[in-house]
Amino acid sequence: MNILKNRVVFLLLLIIVLLVLNNFIFSNTKPTQVTKYINYSTPTPYQTSGKINIETKTIFKPLAPESIPTRPLEQGGGINSDSRPIKDSENEIKKLQPFLPFKKDYKLSTGLNVSVVIPSQTTQPWILTVQIYNINYKSNTSDIDYNFMKRSFKEASEDVFVWALDQGVDLNKVLIDWGGREFIQNQADKWLKEP
Repeated sequence: MNILKNRVVFLLLLIIVLLVLNNFIFSNTKPTQVTKYINYSTPTPYQTSGKINIETKTIFKPLAPESIPTRPLEQGGGINSDSRPIKDSENEIKKLQPFLPFKKDYKLSTGLNVSVVIPSQTTQPWILTVQIYNINYKSNTSDIDYNFMKRSFKEASEDVFVWALDQGVDLNKVLIDWGGREFIQNQADKWLKEP
């Protein structure tokens, strides 16, 4: 009778311990909400203040490089630096100057470690250069890492957008260069348009 009683007590304790361990291990891996939020309690030039819903959808429509007005060939061609979109972009970028250069190294929810760099000087004052390192921009839709890289880029870019919005920038007026190389810009523009 004592042996049976000890076995029952042992089994009950084992079940309780397993349940507690199971709850502890799996409670940290289950998603608790669909919407992603960034919430920093003490803002610095490298963080956002407040709580902004940034889900995985782009929160603004960035200016596309092909939408920048150019001068007619009769006037020498090239970018029309006197146009409203160029002036608007330059004015919005000026709002970020007190916080530049910006550099942030962190781990995304995808598990990828990235470095986000926004230099204080660019080749043109109306272009905001944003470099997100450790993203494979050469990934094709047939590659195994394509969706992972796209999700990682979108999350890092959304963090940049939230930071800029916190500085009072109207992102609909800003021309962003995503790294200075055409294939990076093309991939970034494509990923921002995809769901």
